[in-house]
Amino acid sequence: MSTETPPPRIPSFYEMDAYVPEINNSVPRNARNEYLHFSDQSRPHFSEILAYFDRVTYERMGVLHGDYMLVNGALLVARDGTVIKSNLAWEEEWGNNQICDEFCASESFVTFRRDVSSIWDELILVEKPIVLSHCYSQNYFHWSLEAVTRNRFFAGYDDHPLIVQPGDLHHVFQKELFSRTSGGKTPFIQDRAAIKVRDPILSHEIMSENSIRWLRETMNIPVHNQGSKRIYLRRTPRYRPGGSLAETVEFLMFLREYGFEAIDFSYQEFTIEEQVRMLENSSVILAPHGAALTNLTYLNPALSVIEIISPRTPRALYMHIASTLGFHYYGVYSNQLDEEEKIILDIEELRTIMRAIISLGS
Repeated sequence: MSTETPPPRIPSFYEMDAYVPEINNSVPRNARNEYLHFSDQSRPHFSEILAYFDRVTYERMGVLHGDYMLVNGALLVARDGTVIKSNLAWEEEWGNNQICDEFCASESFVTFRRDVSSIWDELILVEKPIVLSHCYSQNYFHWSLEAVTRNRFFAGYDDHPLIVQPGDLHHVFQKELFSRTSGGKTPFIQDRAAIKVRDPILSHEIMSENSIRWLRETMNIPVHNQGSKRIYLRRTPRYRPGGSLAETVEFLMFLREYGFEAIDFSYQEFTIEEQVRMLENSSVILAPHGAALTNLTYLNPALSVIEIISPRTPRALYMHIASTLGFHYYGVYSNQLDEEEKIILDIEELRTIMRAIISLGS
């Protein structure tokens, strides 16, 4: 029996008495089940993943009145040492919350909290800023559909500074998404670990149909999708086991048999429009679960999506995008990994799916 003391539960901003909401909308997740397909081999594994659509999430935005120290865009610390999560909801983002709570329990942060009052008056003050932050802002999916989509909440707040962290505008996709969704706002870069903010404007959401459709409309990327290309989105992750496919002789023969073209976004940064241009005119996209599938947001029917999911990636994110936009989605689950921890596929299962897709167009 463990005797370790669990990390303290750090409250989210909307739980605080000083928070005054401007937006607090419940958002149902409604899967269009007629577009979701699972083979007999994969079907038993998808019951838990499909539960993703049973939840209601929330769009939240409002003002947290008072003076706080903003630490790395993620935490607010009051002068008495009270810690608040700036843009997180406890019940919806357990992974983010775990990272945050463990950091707050670290010795270095405990020491920092103790010394807050001694440096309080030395910090620069930013009044009534919008704070845009996300724990996974370096990830294409999370920045696209859970971070910059919150800019839609800030219409009418043109005279408020918008704070972002330096790393949040490092990549090409981050800059492009921010510039095209922020309504022309110039970002206030928090280039130091801590600043003081008064009455910060905070927000939170989980990807929803609302955010998908808003991003499509705001980015306004014209797409031709009447072609017959078949795309294999190769993924070569640098660190995630179970995130890419084992390209066996049988799998490569399958790709040739059905005329798939391999595309890999892993080794260089393309603009979003460049990525979309490489995918347009597709009739089928085959890919392991990964952020490159965020680009489904900009495509149009008729399109069939074959997503490969392993026990390491049991998420319904891209299934949700496909369902929202009316794409035919085929989920394939494999718990077989090779010695490099790449996913091994049942090629006959893929052939069965391709026959079903071909029959749709006949």
